[in-house]
Amino acid sequence: MAEIRCTFGGRRDTLDGYIVQRDDGTGYRRFSDNQEWEARDYYNSLQALDNQEKSNRLQEENLKIQQANFKVQQANTNNSRLGFNRNFPPPPPRPNYDPEYAEFLKWKKETDPEYVKFKQEKARNAAEAEQRRLEEGARKQKEQEQKAQNEKNYFEQLLKTASLGNAKSQYEVGVIFEKGTHGVGKNNNEAFKWLLKSAEQGHIDAYTNVSYMYGSIKGNYSEALKWARKALRHVEVTDTALKTACEDYIRSLEAVLYKK
Repeated sequence: MAEIRCTFGGRRDTLDGYIVQRDDGTGYRRFSDNQEWEARDYYNSLQALDNQEKSNRLQEENLKIQQANFKVQQANTNNSRLGFNRNFPPPPPRPNYDPEYAEFLKWKKETDPEYVKFKQEKARNAAEAEQRRLEEGARKQKEQEQKAQNEKNYFEQLLKTASLGNAKSQYEVGVIFEKGTHGVGKNNNEAFKWLLKSAEQGHIDAYTNVSYMYGSIKGNYSEALKWARKALRHVEVTDTALKTACEDYIRSLEAVLYKK
């Protein structure tokens, strides 16, 4: 608690002015004779600060007590769900351990109807949970296998139509080879072949893929620039993001081609 080592408006000690500090000496500050009200304000501010710190400590202690009580309550709730009441301490151990008596207590516990019922219920719940886990795993595996088979069938049908000259199918086959999906391994050569066929037939979506593969995989920047400019001409006016991306890519290709 803050204290003031002189009186205000009355007798003072032999010190000049006023000294305000806490009991432990912290917060020391000295004021002149004409700073009586400043000393009072500083004294009040120290008291307010000490009271606030004391209130904060009390709140922290109360919070710790509440947390401890909640843990005890939660533990008792869990124990009651298991069929045991552990609110009371266990009985003290026998001074002289008797194996036969311990075996008798174990037999008595295991033959108790309530305990037997509890053990049976626990075993039945565990078996049901394991069965559900196995069934769920089998269901997910079956779904994955069915999905993989559907993707494989779809790709085979897509490949047939692409071989007949369908530009959209050629584009989709090229993308599948480029990404390595539908059970097909990633193959850039096959992807480039089908994407180029699709682009040459006028499939607009294939222009950017062909330009990228010419530049990043084939290293042919002039062809990459040609297809990038084609893609830019077919970008919709409202698609500003794609238009900006195409323009940036074209500038980067031009910088590589015409850097000298």
